Amino acid sequence: MKIRRSINSLAEDMKPYSAPGRREELIMNLFRYKAYISRQDIQDCLKVSQPAAILILRKMIADGTLIKEGSGKYVRYRPAKPL
Repeated sequence: MKIRRSINSLAEDMKPYSAPGRREELIMNLFRYKAYISRQDIQDCLKVSQPAAILILRKMIADGTLIKEGSGKYVRYRPAKPL
């Protein structure tokens, strides 16, 4: 899929930014390609496990950076402020 390749290429370009302090920047860059992202997008982009992606998402939601929409299998995330 074209979007998946774009996300993976972005991840390769941003490897130096994958440190914990820079992960949020990389996640926000995903919104250049998609209006909404999923936990799986974060796992693929940052090359982290499911529990790690969940912790990152929880922190970003608590910080007010992301908004969670939906529930369960259909949950998705969008930026709290327009980019």
